[in-house]
Amino acid sequence: MSRAEMIEGVAMLVIIVAWWPAIFLGWDAAWYRIPLYAVSLATVLVVFVRRLRRLHEALGYSRRLIEQQQQLKQGPLPPLTVQPPSAGKGRTSASEGQEQRDDRATSDQA
Repeated sequence: MSRAEMIEGVAMLVIIVAWWPAIFLGWDAAWYRIPLYAVSLATVLVVFVRRLRRLHEALGYSRRLIEQQQQLKQGPLPPLTVQPPSAGKGRTSASEGQEQRDDRATSDQA
């Protein structure tokens, strides 16, 4: 975890602790509530924007990495193929199973 992430986490914990007197003790003084609202909103917005930027940076890095891999292979990546659960290791697909049954039927008739 980076230093900025730790500071963000500590800031969020400080906001949670600052809300406890207002919630549990019923402090309703304007000198406490107004700064609490303003600082809480500003802190949450700053943390949200910073984390959103880090997410976009990570996605951009991932996209560039995939593009580099495609260039190294000198062409686009093949599309992903999804295999049904029955097509696992050691199992045959439905068409192969039908062919095997047909082969057995012809050998039994001979």
